[in-house]
Amino acid sequence: MKTFFLTIAIFFFSASVVLAQGEGELTTSPSVIDDSAPPRGLLEYTVNLENHTDHKINIYPILNDLTRGGDTKSDKLLDRQFKMTKWISIKRNSIEIMPQSNITLPLKIDIPQDAIPDDYFSSITFSYGAHKLEAEERALKMNMPKMFINLSVEDQSVEKLSILKFFPSKKIFVKALPEINLSLNNSGTVDLVPRGNIYIYNKRDQEVDDIDLNPNLNSVSAGSSFDFSLNTNKKLKTGKYRARLEVDYGNKISRDLNDTTYFIVITFPFLLFFGFGFIFFIALVTRLIFKKTYHHRPRVDHPNIKKVPAKKEEGTINLKSK
Repeated sequence: MKTFFLTIAIFFFSASVVLAQGEGELTTSPSVIDDSAPPRGLLEYTVNLENHTDHKINIYPILNDLTRGGDTKSDKLLDRQFKMTKWISIKRNSIEIMPQSNITLPLKIDIPQDAIPDDYFSSITFSYGAHKLEAEERALKMNMPKMFINLSVEDQSVEKLSILKFFPSKKIFVKALPEINLSLNNSGTVDLVPRGNIYIYNKRDQEVDDIDLNPNLNSVSAGSSFDFSLNTNKKLKTGKYRARLEVDYGNKISRDLNDTTYFIVITFPFLLFFGFGFIFFIALVTRLIFKKTYHHRPRVDHPNIKKVPAKKEEGTINLKSK
């Protein structure tokens, strides 16, 4: 990229020197400005113009935006954010240079805050004529001195996404489609689109489901948080499960986040079966205990039961008979 512009610049610089020497016209320096700055940066330079002729000439700076390939006609250049000529401050009306003399022009590049980090290219053609239209026509027909500007707008954006919360809405679910909540916080300076999945594993560590974290590609705005509420795609059976979160984000560099949470699913049919089974078990145990601990004793006055007189013990002395 830089080699391309340096080659062009050297060519035009050499051509301008030849013209100056052969036809006694104009030279400019520097021929190339190659610099970098962040958005809202201000760059200041001086441009030297020297008149090699024996008469006064009127110079008109002509600015053009260029693409990476040097093209001046591009849909991209229609966007002001990609037009460096809108950021350049230089005297654009007639500039008088006396014979065999030189002048210096201040040049400023004021990078706007909304400038998109990228490489920008422009050229300034220093053409002369009685008026601007003539200078522009001369610039098209003749090899007039040019200065190329290569500017790299630095990317100072900060991409930082973190997990605030990752948890099931309940620890124990009766429904077979559990809900999992996720909250992501963007503490950076640019909006971020998180991508990833939540993988569900059973107690045997077998993957039973995976949930697309952000199918609609919702972005988390800079300096804010975003809440996701997700349900499993498949109905889960009764058991204990592990949910594994894997998220990646980043426009410049891909970064990842991960976390784990646990939950239990107890489905309604299982509860029903367990409830009836528990009741049956309690009834069975109660009956067994009752049979082992209860002894039936018949009543004495029952009509079918005869009273048996008590036998007198031998050797008993009856004191009343004496």
